[in-house]
Amino acid sequence: MWNYRFEYLRIFLKFTNFTISGDQFVDEFMELRTSTVLEFNQLIHELETSFEPATKFLIDGRAFGFGDLINQTYEDCDVFVSDQLLQSIGETSRDLGEIDENEFHNRIQEATFTIQKQIYKDMK
Repeated sequence: MWNYRFEYLRIFLKFTNFTISGDQFVDEFMELRTSTVLEFNQLIHELETSFEPATKFLIDGRAFGFGDLINQTYEDCDVFVSDQLLQSIGETSRDLGEIDENEFHNRIQEATFTIQKQIYKDMK
């Protein structure tokens, strides 16, 4: 996932800058995450027959913390319920543990700062 840090940051910034809604963020985030997971699974499959792909796979220590952050964001996406979704299903309140757009925005903004710090360290 670290190889896609700039793509993730782009999506995070679009949301924190209010360019896209929470629902749009979830869609774009899930699409990127799915593609990175599929790519990783393909690498694992290739490693079953040859170790050659491993020679092209550079490991960066920041990747582990970044993966945790992406996993947390995935969990945040899972508990986010927009007002529009509530209206469309005829509900008036969220279930226990679900978060609204303001809380979701705060969590993504915090994650964005963390990504920016990690990338900034990378540029030094």
